[in-house]
Amino acid sequence: MEVTVYCSVSGPSAADKLLAELEAGAVPKSFCSSRDRSQNGMVMHAVELMRESRKDRIVVRQLKSVRLVEGVGNLGVTDSCRLIDFLLCKGNKRARMTSQTEDKADRLSELPEHLIDHILSLLPIKDAVKTSMLSRKWRYRWTTLPELVFDDLCAPTSSDAQSSNSVLGKIINDVLLIHTGPVRKFVISHKKFHADAEIGRWLYYLSRVSLKVLVLNFSVGHCCKTLSSLFSCQHLVNLKLSRCSVNLPSTFGGFKHLKRMELSLCSLSQDGLERLIMSCPLLEKMILKSVDWHISRLHITAPKLRCLILIGTFNLKDVRFGANRLTEVGVCFPKDINESGRGYVNQSYSNLVDFFDQLPLIAVLQVRNLLKCWSCGDMPEKLPSPCLYLRTLRVYVDFGSEKEISIVLCLLRSCPELRGLQLKACPSSGQRNADAGYGFWERHRSPHPLLQLRAVAIFGISGSRLELGLIRFVLGNSPLLKKMFIVGPVPSTSQLLKDLLQIERASPHAQVVDLDAKDIIPDKFFRTFLSLHED
Repeated sequence: MEVTVYCSVSGPSAADKLLAELEAGAVPKSFCSSRDRSQNGMVMHAVELMRESRKDRIVVRQLKSVRLVEGVGNLGVTDSCRLIDFLLCKGNKRARMTSQTEDKADRLSELPEHLIDHILSLLPIKDAVKTSMLSRKWRYRWTTLPELVFDDLCAPTSSDAQSSNSVLGKIINDVLLIHTGPVRKFVISHKKFHADAEIGRWLYYLSRVSLKVLVLNFSVGHCCKTLSSLFSCQHLVNLKLSRCSVNLPSTFGGFKHLKRMELSLCSLSQDGLERLIMSCPLLEKMILKSVDWHISRLHITAPKLRCLILIGTFNLKDVRFGANRLTEVGVCFPKDINESGRGYVNQSYSNLVDFFDQLPLIAVLQVRNLLKCWSCGDMPEKLPSPCLYLRTLRVYVDFGSEKEISIVLCLLRSCPELRGLQLKACPSSGQRNADAGYGFWERHRSPHPLLQLRAVAIFGISGSRLELGLIRFVLGNSPLLKKMFIVGPVPSTSQLLKDLLQIERASPHAQVVDLDAKDIIPDKFFRTFLSLHED
């Protein structure tokens, strides 16, 4: 019989020493701790084999690099030698004994099943499949994974589109063929993947395994046609489609459990979109990004809808928020919207009062390039009905436009519970008036306490009269203000910052903090900002 010892040695002399000790039938001190020999069962077992039969032969094989796997045990390594494993190449009985010893030493395999499942869920699907080689307990364990994600890590994006499409398609087919058990989440997100011929079969399979989350994000420049089998996934809770053509079948009865839906660059009819929304009675959050440009009207009927985000939907000329329980709304128009705004929208957006009348419970509002539209209509000093629940306001504003600054002031006066305010400069669409700001703040000098405002962040200011006047208005009317962040390319030693520090403040605790935009991590900054105005 042959016993193979894999080890790392510093040179031939160390290997010869190890071989001599093993052939002598002794437990090498280099590998065995005198305090606890039980940790070195594999070494002692090899020596016992030598005592049973002198015909056994030991082969020492050198490893160029050694990586100890946690759970093997401390072998008390000295003399630049490290024992990794024993492999019995012949003898079924002895092979089983060694295998049992290895299994006992493999602490990773002794983990509870739910922890193993959690570890597998953190790995890319390609690496999860490879864990079958770790041990018998891990073999094909990945086939019960409840979440299957096929992204750029599964197939190379550097190759041509046809090759990537073929490779990833084969991977998905193979995984679904072997997979057993329910699938809670299924994701396809690859830069060069499209599979019109395959998607119907995959969706039909997923409709029978209680799928909860479905994400389909196909290659740029390709619009995948989703087949009717998509609408058979009746257990969906979260649906995200990107670059898909959606055609609702006449027999579609709705997604009765769907709570979150995101459609990005999708092609579908106006009636189809309204019908889809109406057929989801539990829908709570909806995101529409650059929907089909043919859709110009959208009447939302969703009684439980709480969050609505519209991005790049400038073609929507008439939007009615039939869901009056909305608490979070975001409307982001493209940067190239014209000065008048009327070429893109009508009364649905340009009437500031009507817009807020549809949102009586609004708590979080983000608008980008929408102030250009609001400036086309009437601009009251204060809304007729105050926004009693609005706590966070994020606005993109042209700091060179008196009209847009007036709208910001109108919102500040109309939101008595406002606690967090973010203002971000957007580029002016026309020639900036050098005289802008003269006499403006004399007309808006009357104080108006912002009793609940705690945190303010202003991005991209240049130091114009309108900007400084707005900052002075906020600092002078916010008795509970904690911090005002000034974010932009202006250095801290500039005259602008000196002027800001001299502005009188209503709050004795208010701090003006100057930050460089390059040093800001958006997510971290936003969490810090939110923590400032939360109770």
